[in-house]
Amino acid sequence: MATQGQVITCKAAVAWEPNKPPVIEEVQVAPPQAGEVRVKILFTALCHTDAYTLGGKITVEAQDHRDTPSSQDISFPYSFP
Repeated sequence: MATQGQVITCKAAVAWEPNKPPVIEEVQVAPPQAGEVRVKILFTALCHTDAYTLGGKITVEAQDHRDTPSSQDISFPYSFP
């Protein structure tokens, strides 16, 4: 495979804050580590929980890690009001 062991660039829908539409951005994805695999996603959709969260019903505190060595990591700890 041509990308094996390499960082790849992908497009992702990123939700930076509630009640705003997700933004299509290019993200860097690191190669898989031990016990991980890389899969190619061809089609996807939002589930009810995604839509509920994007609508501001669940408080989401996004932690942007773009300046760290694992730049593809953005974590979303959820808390319910």
